[in-house]
Amino acid sequence: MQTFTNVAGCDSVVTLHLTIFTADFADFADSACGSYTWNDEVYEESGDYVQTFTNVNGCDSVVTLHLTIYEPATETVELTLCETDLPYYFVNGDIDTTFEVGTPNLSVFNFHFSTSHGCDSTVTLTLTILTANYTDFADNACGSYTWNDEVYTESGDYVQTFTNANGCDSVVTLHLTIFTADYADFADSACGSYVWNDEVYEESGDYVQTFTNANGCDSVVTLHLTIYPTVTETIEVTISENDLPYHYVNGDIDTTFEIGTPNLSVFNFQFSTSHGCDSTVTLTLTITTGVNEWGNGQFTLYPNPTTGTVNVQFTMNNEQWENAEIRVFDVYGRLLHTVETVHAPSLQIDLSQYTPGVYLVRVVNGGKVVAVRKVVKR
Repeated sequence: MQTFTNVAGCDSVVTLHLTIFTADFADFADSACGSYTWNDEVYEESGDYVQTFTNVNGCDSVVTLHLTIYEPATETVELTLCETDLPYYFVNGDIDTTFEVGTPNLSVFNFHFSTSHGCDSTVTLTLTILTANYTDFADNACGSYTWNDEVYTESGDYVQTFTNANGCDSVVTLHLTIFTADYADFADSACGSYVWNDEVYEESGDYVQTFTNANGCDSVVTLHLTIYPTVTETIEVTISENDLPYHYVNGDIDTTFEIGTPNLSVFNFQFSTSHGCDSTVTLTLTITTGVNEWGNGQFTLYPNPTTGTVNVQFTMNNEQWENAEIRVFDVYGRLLHTVETVHAPSLQIDLSQYTPGVYLVRVVNGGKVVAVRKVVKR
């Protein structure tokens, strides 16, 4: 109640019947995925937010929002694979999928699901598939082939895998042909020497030369060589003219020198050996004269023919033969045996060690051949 003075100067008593209304205060909690809209206000973060309204009494109504914002799962994944990695098993959270062979080179995949708070989750996968390189080449070799420290000894297709510029496999196939060396041999013979590809061989043996065959590999050829000697022989024969005619035999040579043959003659005999090689025998024949003094009974041989030992009997005086010696030759003119007379009227010559045939016994006195006799060994 309050009292005032009215216009008449009197009290004016006023009674106020008053009602006081209070403001409203309220709060609530809520949550959202990503953002929250409240009375056209957008909230993107968790927190306590206040808004004031007018209640039915016309007073303030203060409302507090306890807000929780959950983030949606939005993920971008970039994955690069080599095609040799396919099929590929991809797992990421709730994503569980397999990319098969033949998946396009560049592919984008969107995976949608809900989080534990019920928010949308989107995973965007960008998949890039890099191709492998496939190449092949052909080559050949002799015997063996080395490729990146690998040794191959047989023809075939061989694969090696490398890494290309993308980090993927580079598969290389080698089509390989292995050629082998050729091995051959042959036998041949020659007289004296043999020429093979400008090489001169003078002895029997096995000789090897290496050539290149049609494939570019070694061709190893072995020559089994037999060298037959050519016969080149020089023989000197001295006989008395009393021994003419003289029958000379030496291998394929069979000839007779008649009376009247020059005192010093050189004869060349040419023929082929059993292996077809040239053979030359040069015979120097010397016919001595003036030996009749020794030849008329003063120098005899017995028994003749003989099977072993032959006796030599001298009948001249000691002065005639004191320096003499007996020399035994074969029909080829080779000296086989020498015996000094030593002033003996007779001596023996042992022919048992020699093969049957005709031998020449010469008496040499004072360096001269003074007598020649034939003796036959049986």
